Amino acid sequence: MTTIRSPISNDLQYEHIFPEYRVYLTAIAHPTDPILFSRVVQEEKWCNVMNLELRAFEDNHTWLITSLPPSKRAIGCKWIYRTKFHLDGSIDKHKVRLVAQRYSQQVW
Repeated sequence: MTTIRSPISNDLQYEHIFPEYRVYLTAIAHPTDPILFSRVVQEEKWCNVMNLELRAFEDNHTWLITSLPPSKRAIGCKWIYRTKFHLDGSIDKHKVRLVAQRYSQQVW
């Protein structure tokens, strides 16, 4: 016997679910958050949000681009992608954060 697995989103009916649980179910039913940067740069919606995040860093003077001293190594960074939903399950916004990779830092 062969079982065909379908996404949970094909079987969910939201009208009988309390509104406060709809966002949770939507998030697990629609795995829309990308992981790989190589895929994200191909989608304009994510590129726009990444540009806004970089612009916010510059506007808030969060960082200053400069050359690295010869004896130092740069700390790596990583993009985190999240899709936020309304209570009815529709997409509210795409959110990105650029975070430092802590494991590469040294504490003195």
